[in-house]
Amino acid sequence: MINYKQPVIPVLVLIVYIVAAESLVLNFLPGVSALFCCPTAWLTHAVTGWPLSMNDSVYVLETPAIILRITEKCSGFSFFLTLHAVILLALAFKSLRLMFISILPVLAASYVMAILLNACRVMCSYQLKNLLPDSFIIPYAGVHLFIGAMIFIPFLIFAFMITTVASSQESGVRIKHKT
Repeated sequence: MINYKQPVIPVLVLIVYIVAAESLVLNFLPGVSALFCCPTAWLTHAVTGWPLSMNDSVYVLETPAIILRITEKCSGFSFFLTLHAVILLALAFKSLRLMFISILPVLAASYVMAILLNACRVMCSYQLKNLLPDSFIIPYAGVHLFIGAMIFIPFLIFAFMITTVASSQESGVRIKHKT
């Protein structure tokens, strides 16, 4: 049975993993953010038809109302790391062996989902900003952050729940919830 009595240690490991991985990767492999910026920009361009250009290693989308820049900070890399860690954490509750053999497939799935959800965030942020009245003085960055939280947090919870349930049903393990 899976027991959630001691979730503190796995959660601390998760936090350390995310912070360390992001710092190490972005400091030692600065071009890695392009692996996230480029597909996000191209997917947004393909769906919306907004003109796309590249200016000083920044992808620029020219919307009818504003110019959007997809930079390292909004590339979706942090969400990718977080999603990868959350899914591995859910698998670790089942077994460490399952977690280790799932690292590469989870990495690939996390990458695809990060790109899709980040492009969705860019498009939804633009649409919400346009729906707000002009008297609403909120910068696009604030709307982008809000929409990111509204998209990413529920998806992380959903991914954790689905992974936990799927890995438990596969082996017939029952989840014991503390009440």
